[in-house]
Amino acid sequence: GFYAPMAALFENPGFAWTSDKGQRSGGSRTITNPISGTWRDTEPLLCGDYNTAYPEPSLMLRTNQYMVPYMYHNPHYHEDLAELFGADVFHPLTRMLFRPIAELRQARDQYVAKHFAGHYVIGLQIRT
Repeated sequence: GFYAPMAALFENPGFAWTSDKGQRSGGSRTITNPISGTWRDTEPLLCGDYNTAYPEPSLMLRTNQYMVPYMYHNPHYHEDLAELFGADVFHPLTRMLFRPIAELRQARDQYVAKHFAGHYVIGLQIRT
């Protein structure tokens, strides 16, 4: 299928969407999805102190899974993340990261004005 680059859809969040520059002096570690789909070494992500579990100065997490709950409920980081985001990390994080470009915002606003103005709208998402 066709996938547009992130830069074609969203404003820059202040950093590169992707980077292969994970190497810093002192090394780095990359954690990726396991091929089997089963994470074997999740204890550091779930409840470890990342500074102790991953002593390298740079950690890159490459995954197609939403890992924020791991980090949010990790006792070493929960208090700080709760202070930053409150009980809902997903909403403020996505609002910060995924800001549609002006052209998409304009198209969305026109569609909403044409089809939703003055109407009750119910959204439904079904997955199988």
